[in-house]
Amino acid sequence: MAIKPAESPASIGVDIFWTTVFGLGLIFGGTVAMKAFDLRETLIIAYMLLSSLAFIGLYGLDLWRFIRFYRSSQETNPRVQVGTLDTKELDRAETRGLTESISSVTENTTRSLEPLRTPEKQGKL
Repeated sequence: MAIKPAESPASIGVDIFWTTVFGLGLIFGGTVAMKAFDLRETLIIAYMLLSSLAFIGLYGLDLWRFIRFYRSSQETNPRVQVGTLDTKELDRAETRGLTESISSVTENTTRSLEPLRTPEKQGKL
């Protein structure tokens, strides 16, 4: 099972940029190359139409992916509707109860040493 990397608007924007650069480069570069080989104009026009349709299709898919990403991000982060705020009044302060005190480390150490002291040993000291 492969893990799909998270998409971001920046990564989709980079994809759209490179689709545009390579798509237009192939359309115009191919047209110039075909013209240099003195091919018939009908072949050049057919190439331009087909490559332009392919470019528009790929560009449309990239835009559709960006719009889908944008809509999904809007659904997961709905905006909170804020009503009119009255700045003359403050919210009630939250009251917090006192927490229990935490026992110290030395307290546990002292308790563990107490059984070692017996009345017999205290008299010898």
